[in-house]
Amino acid sequence: MLLVAVTMLATGCLSFVLMIVATALYQTLNARQLRQQRLHQVRCQLPAMMELLAMLLTAGLPLMAAMQQLLSQGSHNSLQKELRMVVAAVRTGEPWVNAMQRFRERNPVAEVSMFVTMLIQSSQHGGALSGLLGEQAASFRQTLAEEVEQQAQELPVRLLLPLIVFVFPATMLPFIGIIAAKVMWQT
Repeated sequence: MLLVAVTMLATGCLSFVLMIVATALYQTLNARQLRQQRLHQVRCQLPAMMELLAMLLTAGLPLMAAMQQLLSQGSHNSLQKELRMVVAAVRTGEPWVNAMQRFRERNPVAEVSMFVTMLIQSSQHGGALSGLLGEQAASFRQTLAEEVEQQAQELPVRLLLPLIVFVFPATMLPFIGIIAAKVMWQT
């Protein structure tokens, strides 16, 4: 009886530990997936934001005023949340360059890095930022379109295995059943 109780206790403790490990693993994987989704959203939203920023700069607004105007309108997407953090940091007294570099560190995407580098260099050396933003936005859109096209070309290859394993046998099973029934009836 004591042996049974000890065995049940050990099994329960083992199950509890396994459940904790599984929960921690799930949370880690879920957090990683959410971060990847957020980075993808930032990457996809960046060209449109750059074009709007270029338009506001062309209208004569300074960079920070254009950013604030851009953030005051529109939806609350991932990129706008990140840029709001930049504007809030600048308002609290952090240097603009440091706030932009932290934005780049939070979003380790090549497009964001290029965008931040372009803004910092333009603010330090001067130059027509609106034209650069428009050209860079077009380049980013082209890159995104090429990636979508590549994913669309890979899709049939990815669908091949599920088709062979699940759909083909499910469609062939009735035919095989009918043929087998006819063979059995003839004998």
